[in-house]
Amino acid sequence: MGKSLTPFRRKDAVPHEKLFPLPLRERPVLSAVEGVRVRGVVGRSHPHQSIGLRLSLWTSFALIGFMLAAFAAGAGPLDSPGAQKSLVCSACHGFAGNSPGNTMPILAGINAAYFKKAIKDYAEGKRTSPEMEPYAKYVMHFGVDDIAGYFAAQKKQPAKVKADPKAISRGATLATQCVQCHGASGEGDTDKVIPALRGQAAGFVQAQLALFKENKRKPEDAVLDENKKRILKGLDDNDFADLREVC
Repeated sequence: MGKSLTPFRRKDAVPHEKLFPLPLRERPVLSAVEGVRVRGVVGRSHPHQSIGLRLSLWTSFALIGFMLAAFAAGAGPLDSPGAQKSLVCSACHGFAGNSPGNTMPILAGINAAYFKKAIKDYAEGKRTSPEMEPYAKYVMHFGVDDIAGYFAAQKKQPAKVKADPKAISRGATLATQCVQCHGASGEGDTDKVIPALRGQAAGFVQAQLALFKENKRKPEDAVLDENKKRILKGLDDNDFADLREVC
C-alpha cells in the first residue's frame, strides 16, 4: 500500500497556518500535559502566538483611533449627540454632510428648520422618496433636533465641478427670477424656511427644479407655490441645466 502517513510535526504546520489561518478557537495548540497537537482544546499557547495576537490588537486599536481622529477633524466633536446620530447619514451625504457627489444634496450648513421640515415630509410620505423615507423615520425617532443642529453647525464645502462659462452666463440671467425668494446670493430665507441654493450640489438642484415643474413637489405656502409655477412654466430641461451651474 506504500508508506503510511505520519503525523505532521509542529514545524511543518507553521507555514500552512500562516497561509491559511484558522479562527483562534480552531487553531492547533500544544497541550501543556501531553505535548501533542490538539484541535479545539484550550491549552498553553505558543509564545509567538501571544506576541502576534498582541500586535494584531494594537494594530486594530491604532487603526480605529486614526479613523476617529480623521472623522473628528472633518466633522466636529464626536461627543455631541447630533454627531453620533448623524453617522448613518454619512454613507450618502458624506462626513459632516459634505456630499462629494454631484446629485446628492449637501447637508452641511443647512437651515435647521428647513432640514426638520424636509425630514418630516419624507417620513410622512408628503415628499416621495423610497430611499429617504426609512432614514427620515430613523432621524425622527432618534432625535431630529440633535441631527438638524449638528448639520446646521457644519461648514459647507461645495463639490468642485468644472462648469461651462456660457452655461454660467445663461444661468445667471435666468436666476434673476429666483432672487425674490432665495436671495441675491442664493442664501435662502431662514424666517420663511426657504433653503439656500448657493454651494448646493448642481445635479440635485436640477433634479428638484424638474420635480417642482412636474408638480411632484410644491411649497406649502400658496403664494410661493404660485410664484414657482409662474417662473418654471417658461423653463425647460436645458434651462435647468444652465441654472444648476450658478448654485
